[in-house]
Amino acid sequence: MLGGQPLSIEFGAATNISFTACDVEGLPLRHSLPTARDGLPDPRRFSAELRNDTTGDSLEVPVDSPAGGRYIAVVTPGRLGIFSLQLRLGQTASSQLSATPAQGELLVEVVCPAGLVADPAARICTCDRGYTPKSADVVADGCVACAAGSFKPELGPAGCEPCEPGTAQPATAGVACDVCLAGTFQPERGRLSCDICGPRTNSTAPYTECDICEAGRYRTSVLVTPNAESCRSCPAGVDCPYGSTILPALFLKPGTWRLSEGARSVALCKASTNGTSPCVGGPLVGGYCREGHVGPLCEVCSEEHFYFDWWEAECKRCPAGERYLLTYALLLGLPALFCGALVLAHRRFPRVQAAWRRSKAVLDARNAEAKLKLLIGFVQVVSVIGPTYSITLPSIYRVVLQALEVFYFDFVGELVVPTECLGGYASYLLAKAISPFVLLVAAVLAYTVVNLRRAHPGRWELRKSTQSAAPPPGRGGGQRGRRVVREIAAAICRSAFNIRVNPIGMSALPLALWVGIIFCVSVSASTFNGLHCRRFLDDSDTYIYICICIDR
Repeated sequence: MLGGQPLSIEFGAATNISFTACDVEGLPLRHSLPTARDGLPDPRRFSAELRNDTTGDSLEVPVDSPAGGRYIAVVTPGRLGIFSLQLRLGQTASSQLSATPAQGELLVEVVCPAGLVADPAARICTCDRGYTPKSADVVADGCVACAAGSFKPELGPAGCEPCEPGTAQPATAGVACDVCLAGTFQPERGRLSCDICGPRTNSTAPYTECDICEAGRYRTSVLVTPNAESCRSCPAGVDCPYGSTILPALFLKPGTWRLSEGARSVALCKASTNGTSPCVGGPLVGGYCREGHVGPLCEVCSEEHFYFDWWEAECKRCPAGERYLLTYALLLGLPALFCGALVLAHRRFPRVQAAWRRSKAVLDARNAEAKLKLLIGFVQVVSVIGPTYSITLPSIYRVVLQALEVFYFDFVGELVVPTECLGGYASYLLAKAISPFVLLVAAVLAYTVVNLRRAHPGRWELRKSTQSAAPPPGRGGGQRGRRVVREIAAAICRSAFNIRVNPIGMSALPLALWVGIIFCVSVSASTFNGLHCRRFLDDSDTYIYICICIDR
């Protein structure tokens, strides 16, 4: 029988396992069994086999007999695991010759020697990760740790590999190389550490060089080498996050706009009272404008029949024409009703007449009308200086002008009818230029009728008898109507061309002066704006001028 307890043996090493043969009485034999004497039919010898019934592995084990009755099984395992060492008298079970049943059995656990690790897949011992054979591809000689700057990621007899550029390994027995962090770089193989980037520069994957500027700075092009001189501070209104530090890739903050990806000049867009703006910022991909907005500062509507609302800072659909008629009716009708009420009160109520005379005397004494004309003329002129001549006024002046906006009159402007809703800038200029003449003609007509009624009250009042009497057929009514039309036409001509002779024209002259004061500046400013171009800096040397298209 085999002697001893289950034991562990090392993988790949020859291990001697001894056993003793005994007779039927249990006494050790002093000779080798069986004896090989002539004439015996079964000259058998001991044989051994190492088996693993789970995996089916089988290994024949040689048996030697150094002395009588003593035997040695020499086991050199080639697989890891738990095996059964079986002893037979005769050949092994795998042989074609018969053999006796197993005469003894011993459990053997095959383990890896110190310095080697188990490979579960191949069930062998090999070098661990981060270790390589001492001799080339010979695991039995032992393993050594990979040197610093190299690594070995897998089990096996392979050699260590140097770290690639952009990585480093400062320790021995490395299983992987450390990737350089942002702000460091590594241009060579087999390095122990990463180098720090120079001032104002940074690095990106694969971290083989410092190829970008640090966050908060930018360079004009990828063709420009990033360094302390070429990496400039980000313009106002622009974010320069990590990885977006070249001029075309700058991130604009919401509410800002620039002409192109090569422009360094960033402009502020208009914003509504709640802070919304047509400019969404970001990269140039898809533009800096909100949907439905295009053009400079995103103030042009991309769809027809839309206009840019300056107060809401967004494009809106043009209202129906009835809204504009109602607006003009309110703008012109309310003042007319107010003036009519004053005239009626002046004629009917003596107290109103007395108050009017006293007020007029006080205003005339202080020359209030002339001062009011000067104030309105001043506000009309100063209000359009900034947008017309591209002058940036100090903040204190802007505050004062905002307070005086009540004295700025523009009946054909963005507040009443947006330019886009009039059919274009040419239609806008035409309407604005004609409006003062229409108002002036209406004023002359009104003054003419009023003065005719004062000069010839009998001709304008029909007596009851005349109203009741029917005119002769084909004559009376038509003649009277033609006479009235002729008198009105003559009065208009005298008012317009003979103001020295007829005081009617002199009475219309003050209103004509008021119309000129109110409209002259706004019409002139709109005409200048048609020739006005906005300048945008495209790059360091190029300016782009964007002008209003008057043809539309």
